[in-house]
Amino acid sequence: MSHQPQTKGALLVDMIKNIEAYANEHHINHRFVGGVSYGGMLLENTNYDIDLANKTIHLHNHAPLEVLRGDRSVRDIDLIILTQDAKKIAAFRSHLESLKWDTRLRMGFTPPVSYEGLFDLKTNAGGLLQYVTTIHTDGTNPYLVFDKIQRKISWKSLEPWTLVLENGLCYTTRNPIADFYAYQFRSPAGIKPKDVQKIIRLQKLVEQMQKMGRKHHINYDGSSYYGPWQKYIEELESSPLSSVQTKRALTRWYWATLGTTLAHGRGIIGKPIFALFNLLNRIKQSS
Repeated sequence: MSHQPQTKGALLVDMIKNIEAYANEHHINHRFVGGVSYGGMLLENTNYDIDLANKTIHLHNHAPLEVLRGDRSVRDIDLIILTQDAKKIAAFRSHLESLKWDTRLRMGFTPPVSYEGLFDLKTNAGGLLQYVTTIHTDGTNPYLVFDKIQRKISWKSLEPWTLVLENGLCYTTRNPIADFYAYQFRSPAGIKPKDVQKIIRLQKLVEQMQKMGRKHHINYDGSSYYGPWQKYIEELESSPLSSVQTKRALTRWYWATLGTTLAHGRGIIGKPIFALFNLLNRIKQSS
């Protein structure tokens, strides 16, 4: 069956709608993160309506949700899946493969779609090959983990929020404060050069969130929310572990040399090198 041509903006919107609907219908505890979350949508003049009671944020004057970024690289879709149900994960992976194939038939190409799972605390997610922080659980509590560094956090800090765009598209994200801190500890080297501008814009939203939280007696900096995330960042930054220091040095080298140019898989060697670096992460399960 032939498909009618479709704009690249509508393509990405349809894919997010599809993934959101499938995850909700099949009770998959998910969060959209990365470039389709707050960091990738905020502009200098973006403003927002924050509804703390319903955990919803409406963005106005935000970045267009297009498949191609301003540098002509293809925007990807990243998610976190907070479940260890193997059957649900397998079915979700199969659904993503079908969605990407259908998208390729319609457009001739498809954006990368990646998800990260929830690991067992007894499992070392990456060992020597782990280059990003992962989320684990001991069956009761979630933890942020990098190498031998572990910090217990709360499920509240991972609670679902809804992002609403100007075109009416709604999808599930984390609290933007979680995104703000995740940019800082995602890598042992701290904030990536390509994410500095995102952090500056995201911090304005975070400050507004914290201000509104205080008015409603919600302490986002406390132990029930993001106090442990802040301590994790401090521990990761100051870790004396040789393995952490080595990974930090390698990651900084990558971003100081190849990373900024190849971050989005650009150029003749961009895709294979970027794929190799993601392989080292060992947590991005692409479909």
